[in-house]
Amino acid sequence: MDDKKKYLILTLNNNYYCLPLSLMREVIVAGEITSLPNSDSSYVGVINLRGEIISVIDLGEKIGIGPTRIVPTQTCIIIAQKKDITIGILVDAVVAGKSYTPEEILLPQTNIPEKAGTQNFVAAFTQDKELGELLLLLDFEKIIASSHSKKEG
Repeated sequence: MDDKKKYLILTLNNNYYCLPLSLMREVIVAGEITSLPNSDSSYVGVINLRGEIISVIDLGEKIGIGPTRIVPTQTCIIIAQKKDITIGILVDAVVAGKSYTPEEILLPQTNIPEKAGTQNFVAAFTQDKELGELLLLLDFEKIIASSHSKKEG
């Protein structure tokens, strides 16, 4: 039982995705986001969360499936933290937290094709029996690295 990894299941554009739960600090309902001029299309802006200014990225836009449409009381911002980097991740909805064994995590058999000039953020897959859906496990390290480097560069 200790070998299970915990993930946060979320939806984007009617598809299911997972992010490592260990890096997720909290989930909030999407509210006022202040946009910043001349920023990348996946960079939504900033929020003030209890006195902490947090950058927010649109995960749908970041992974190439299009922008997330904000629906009151449904659209969420996942506050994620890795070491000294805190980032907000805009998603359609958060479904649940779940654990999967290493046997349930399926690595791609071949390289997933990438659009020129983009990164592939899919690390693995899992078939969730309860949801009856194939879930894409996203590579949080790549998402954070690409978001952080674009802000600085």
